[in-house]
Amino acid sequence: PSRVAAMAVGALAGGLGGAAHGFTVGLVSPDVLAFKTMAAILAVVIIGGRRSPPAAMLMALLVTWTPEWLRFLEQTYLIAYGALLLLAIWLAPEGLAALLAKATKALRPARHLDPPPPMRLTPANEGGLSAAGLTRRFGGVTAVSDVDLTLKPGQITGLIGPNGAGKSTLLNLVTGLDQPSTGTIQLTGQLNGRIGRTFQTPALALDLSALENVRAVGAPTQHAWAALHAVGLTADAGTPASQLPQGAQRFLEIARALAARPGVLLLDEPAAGLTADERQRLAQILRDAADAGAAVLVVEHDVPFLAALADWMVCMSEGRVIASGKPDAVTSAPAVITAYLGTPLADGAAS
Repeated sequence: PSRVAAMAVGALAGGLGGAAHGFTVGLVSPDVLAFKTMAAILAVVIIGGRRSPPAAMLMALLVTWTPEWLRFLEQTYLIAYGALLLLAIWLAPEGLAALLAKATKALRPARHLDPPPPMRLTPANEGGLSAAGLTRRFGGVTAVSDVDLTLKPGQITGLIGPNGAGKSTLLNLVTGLDQPSTGTIQLTGQLNGRIGRTFQTPALALDLSALENVRAVGAPTQHAWAALHAVGLTADAGTPASQLPQGAQRFLEIARALAARPGVLLLDEPAAGLTADERQRLAQILRDAADAGAAVLVVEHDVPFLAALADWMVCMSEGRVIASGKPDAVTSAPAVITAYLGTPLADGAAS
């Protein structure tokens, strides 16, 4: 809806501008939107910066004057114009405004924030989640088929399966980002809808500090600090998210989920891209969350990591649950080996 509204507002402004131009000039001609005009409009946004209206307005003045400065090139000025545009994109892909902001931040001393005394985050209300008969169809494709899932407080459940098995779709159904075609989802205990989730790619506000990113989800300052402490990022509280390494960004995403004090915590491939030490740290964070009373579900392709961490494991393939139980039992199940883990080649089989 927001994208449609933005397009509608932009179309309204363009329509009013076109009507005013035709009324003023007394002529409506396709030449008004010739290549050089459209290139100039594009250059205003790209070079100035998509997120900075003042910079775009300044670039509108400069771009208007540029053809006059290049007029001595006669017929080849469009080539020079295009070369300058490509050079600007190469040097400042996010626009001159973003380039200036980064330079300013680099010259500014890093902020040091004094954290309050550490506190332990516990779920606001303990409870679990129970799903029965979940099915999701997209046209003629069934992404999730008749899946039952139970998440218990204090327990870590691992969800494994090949790509396209329906794992992320199942998480979308559980969190309400998508609606099941059939099936039911029930929150048990006094959960009151507190569900936290992380995604495969961290969705952070890169211009904000780590603390501001956690507070941006609506968490009180004290809870934000506690979440940063839980993931080991208190020393980076004042650091912009864009300056954090990949592993720290992953932990910051988890801190955002923990700050809401969820009774159910869902994580989609949280170990992706982490080092061995960071994976040990991740395992401790998730175990602490479960020990505090949260029901934790982890989707992960690193089966040895998840098997050592999880109390219960579920394997999906082609939208269905093909095995569930203790990690050792699931990873040794013939159906799981055939559909996902595979069997080692016998000596000489590859020759």
